[in-house]
Order: sequence, then structure tokens, then C-alpha cells
Amino acid sequence: MVHLYSVVRDTLPLKAFDESSKGVAFALALLGFAIVACSLLYWIWFWRLQRYYEDAARAYLIRANAEGKLGATHLRRQSLRLLSYNVFVRPPGISARGNDFKDERLARLLAQLVRLDVDVVALQELFRFGSPRQRAFVWAACRLGGYRYSAALPYPPRGWHWPPRILDGGVTVLSRLPVERVAFTTYRSAHWHYIDCLVAKGVLCVHLRMPFHEPSTGAVHPGKVALFATHAQAGNASYPGIRVIRRKQLQQLARFVQEEAGEGILPAIICGDLNLNGMDGDLADRDSSEYTEMMSILNGDADASAKPVRVFRFRDLVKEANDHRHPVTVDAVTAEGTPREPLLIPAKARKQPKRLDYILCDPGPRVSCRVLAARVEPFILDSWDTAPFRQLSDHDAIFVEMEFTES
Repeated sequence: MVHLYSVVRDTLPLKAFDESSKGVAFALALLGFAIVACSLLYWIWFWRLQRYYEDAARAYLIRANAEGKLGATHLRRQSLRLLSYNVFVRPPGISARGNDFKDERLARLLAQLVRLDVDVVALQELFRFGSPRQRAFVWAACRLGGYRYSAALPYPPRGWHWPPRILDGGVTVLSRLPVERVAFTTYRSAHWHYIDCLVAKGVLCVHLRMPFHEPSTGAVHPGKVALFATHAQAGNASYPGIRVIRRKQLQQLARFVQEEAGEGILPAIICGDLNLNGMDGDLADRDSSEYTEMMSILNGDADASAKPVRVFRFRDLVKEANDHRHPVTVDAVTAEGTPREPLLIPAKARKQPKRLDYILCDPGPRVSCRVLAARVEPFILDSWDTAPFRQLSDHDAIFVEMEFTES
């Protein structure tokens, strides 16, 4: 048998063959050098961002006379202080007006988390694609804020989808409480008209170990809570197909909650930007039809789970604390009707205040949940801060402090 190498060697002049081999070797060496150089630049970028977030946040706390919070990174209480926030940190190159100050806003957010003494943080739109921002923020939060545990939707995205999911889901959870388990699911449905069809949106579940009270003896012992952080399909419900997609995502979320919290009868918390306006138009005291449908699905709609292991009864904690009125959490306006934060939205955008962000809780049949605080946190900058923006995102954060007691 005549080998191909022999044929090529005998057919081509030896000099030409050697020059071709040298060309291939040079190209491979150049490629290897480029990979090493890009990796080195990435890690330099990461190191500089991590140092910037940490140093800027520390300086902010000192300026705000809150440096005493820097040492309070260990839990000294028996409640859970939870914050959910769409931070509006999109991949590099995407901004509303050329510069949306991603790094400056993240540094101030880290300071605010320490200042508010939050135990668990669920963040949306903190993307890992295209930059080390997410990784650097997680490291800085661990060092400065004591958030030793973290989890995020995977990057690169896993599984097969069409169109292919290029961007990660942008959901990250930071915790001072020990994390015993991490699981996730990627939404199978996405609307083709929006960039969401290229984003691996889904649900991130973390099982948190935290103290539970026993009322009969007054003792405190370790318990476990399942936290589900998510970011759902964007878009107005009136646009064709949007509501159908979100309904499918909610049904997938409900099935995932059954899998992770149903059999163990764990207290379950759902939080995040569900991109679903709870208000009926601009009426905060009336539920929209999509909100009613969402609560029906999460609380046992047959379409969401054919064989439910457990019937959930989720409570809307912030709405309950707000006299059963939906709070505005995105596109808030001033008393004059102008955008409260104009820098982070397109110049010609016409926005209507909406309620898109939620913290829902079902403690289950064996545990009761007492809400100590539940409110919207707009994270408006202090008056002495000279930054060109006035708040940290186009969304407001949702904050809840709760205490679990065994029934």
C-alpha cells in the first residue's frame, strides 16, 4: 500500500514541502501565542477589576461613615436578609447612551450590600459573557462582604437549543450562609423577536443552611431553605407570543420547584426579575391578568405539574408589606413625570413605571415564616456622590428579612 505521505513527498519538491511545514508550524505557534496573550490580558483585567471593586467600595463606606460594617461579615442573627436585584450589567459594547458605567455601579453596589448587611443576594443581568466582571465582583464580594459562597448559571451555556444560546443567563447568587446544593435549569422557550433567544435564561437553585427556631423549647437548630433565582422572558405582554413564552417558562419553573423543594417539603423562595407587570396598567392596587395567571401556575396549576408532589402556596411578601399594593420596581419617575434615572435608559425611550421584580415564599406545612421587613430598595446615591448617574440600575432592588420557625 502506498502511503499518502510518500506520494506527496515524491510528487512535490522537497524544498516546497519543507516550506509548507514551516508555514503550518509558524501559524500554530502564532495561534498559541495569541491564546496565551489573550488569557494573560483577561486575568490582568480580572485582577484590576477585583481590586477596583474592593477598594472603591471600601472608600465609599468610609465616606458614608459606614466603615463599621466592614467587620460585620459573619452572621450574628437568626433571620435571613435577602436581596434580589437586576443590576443592568450587560455584556461589553451594549449600553443605552454609549457608557452606562458598569464598573462604577458595581463598586457602589458592593458597598451598599455591606452597608445593608445582606446575607443572600440574587442578581440578574450580571453576565459572564465577554468580560471578567462577574468573576471579579464575586471575588470582591467574598473578600469585602464575607460572601464566601456563590453560584451562577453556567457559562458557556449547556445543552442544545435553537437558536443557540450564546450568552449565559446572567443570574448569580452570593451568600454568607452555607450552600449545600446547587442545581439549575435552562428555559427551553424563548421569543425569537428579542435578544432573549440568544440568552440562556433559566432558574438557579441553591439550598441554604440557616437557623430555624423551635417555639416549644426556644432552641435554634440548622434548617434548610431552597432559593430559586430567575430572570424570565422580556417584553410587553401585548406583543404577540410574549405572554405564551412566559407562561411556558413559569410552568417549567413550577416543575423545577417541585423537583427541588417538593419531596423534601423545604421552605421555598422564588425571587428575581420575572418581567411580568403585576399592576393592572398603572393601578397598583389591582392585579394584572398575567400576575393572576403566574400565581395560579406556581400554586398548583395542572398545566404546570401533572403530578404535583406538593401543593405550594406562595406569598408575595413585598406586596403584602405594601398594603397589598404592587410597588414600582422599574422605570420609576419623579413627581414631575421625568425618569428618575435618565442616564441608564435610551434617550427617546418612553417608559411606564412597572412592577417586574418579586420575592415569593412558601415555608411549607412544617415551617412558618415571619416577615420582619419587606421593601423596595432604589439604591439612590448619597447627595455627596458626584457620579453622573443617580441610582445603580434601571430597576429597584427588592429586600426582605424573614425568620423561619418550625410549626
